[in-house]
Amino acid sequence: MLSNAGHGGMYGLQLVHESNGQVKRGTVYVTLFRMEEKGLVLSRAVPKAGRESGARHYRVAALGTRRLADIEAVRATISGKRLAT
Repeated sequence: MLSNAGHGGMYGLQLVHESNGQVKRGTVYVTLFRMEEKGLVLSRAVPKAGRESGARHYRVAALGTRRLADIEAVRATISGKRLAT
């Protein structure tokens, strides 16, 4: 999902909406927090007018991109597809 957002990233609730029910609102921020602790995603607070704290905006980190490529390579190998080089 974040990978589908290009380099711009997404807000947590955008992920919920874009997932068509695969990502639940109650778990998205816990999961993103854990992914950020592991270096897979990066986040920044985006200030909102009249509020001290804003929404967090998430994007895939370089490590996250590499791990996603690793996962896709394993899936391709398991399914018998040949990877393009």
